[in-house]
Amino acid sequence: MNIIETFNYQNPWRTNSQFQIQPYFERAVTLEIAKWLHEPEIIVITGPRQSGKTTILFKLTLQRQLV
Repeated sequence: MNIIETFNYQNPWRTNSQFQIQPYFERAVTLEIAKWLHEPEIIVITGPRQSGKTTILFKLTLQRQLV
C-alpha cells in the first residue's frame, strides 16, 4: 500500500467522489516540517480537529512525490 492509499484508508471520507481539498495556503510550519523529512527523527503534528494536520501531510507528500 503506498502513502496515498494509506491516507485514503485512514481517512475514508477522502474516497467520496465529492471530496475536494479546499483552497490551501502555505503555512510556515509546512516549510519547517519539509526540512526534517529526510531525517531519522520522528515528527509529531498535533492540533485540534479539522485544523489542517492531514492536509499539510497530504500536500507535503504530493510535493515530495513520496507516492
